[in-house]
Amino acid sequence: YKATIYIMAVTFIQLPMTVVSAFFAQVTLYAIANYPWSAFGYDLVIYATVTWTFDNIAQIFSLAPHPVLGVLSYLGVWFVSVIYSGIPIKPSDTIWPFRTLWYILPAGHWSTAHMATVWPAMPKLSGTQRCEPCKSPGDIEACTTNFFCNK
Repeated sequence: YKATIYIMAVTFIQLPMTVVSAFFAQVTLYAIANYPWSAFGYDLVIYATVTWTFDNIAQIFSLAPHPVLGVLSYLGVWFVSVIYSGIPIKPSDTIWPFRTLWYILPAGHWSTAHMATVWPAMPKLSGTQRCEPCKSPGDIEACTTNFFCNK
C-alpha cells in the first residue's frame, strides 16, 4: 500500500471512528456515574486521544511474526499501562526504572487528565466537611473521626 492510502484511511476512517466510539463510551460513563456534563467535551478529547494511542500500539504489534504474539504483546502493554497508571500504585512509590513507564505509557496521563477535568466540575455535596488528617495515627483518642486522610 502507498503512504497516501494509509494517511487517508487514518484521517477519514480511524480518527472519526475513534471519536465516535469514545463518544458512546463517555456518554455511558457520564450517564451512569452522574458526572457533570460541563466537563464532557474536554474529557471526550482526552479519552479519544488515549483510545487512538492504544489503537496505534495495537497496529504496531500487528506486525509481529505471529498474530498470537502480537495480541499477547498488546495485552502486556495494556496491563503494564494500567498497573503503572498511578491508580493502583503511586508513581512515587515505584523504583525509577519502572517509574519511567508512567511517563511513557498513556494510561497514567489519562487518569491524571480525567481526574483534573471531572473532579473540579463536580458539585459540592451538602453535609460534607474538610478532611483534617489525624496528627497521631493509631491513637483513637486523638483521631475522633475514625479515619485517616491521605495527604
